[in-house]
Amino acid sequence: MKATIKNLNAYIQARYSDLGLEFVKGEGYFYFVGNDDLYVESIMVYALNRCGYAKWCEMIDGQIYQALLNK
Repeated sequence: MKATIKNLNAYIQARYSDLGLEFVKGEGYFYFVGNDDLYVESIMVYALNRCGYAKWCEMIDGQIYQALLNK
């Protein structure tokens, strides 16, 4: 599967629907919005095509896992 914002947000919704997160692109990084009670660190990768879909999912899982631990 190709790494697109739409596909990655579908992945987040499938795994973490209760968190209400959305993955969006910033200038030179990607970040999470939608849940003011949970701070999820940005992912500092310039463009989606720098990583494959599986790697993006792994990074997203890692960031969300860390945010939940620090909550």
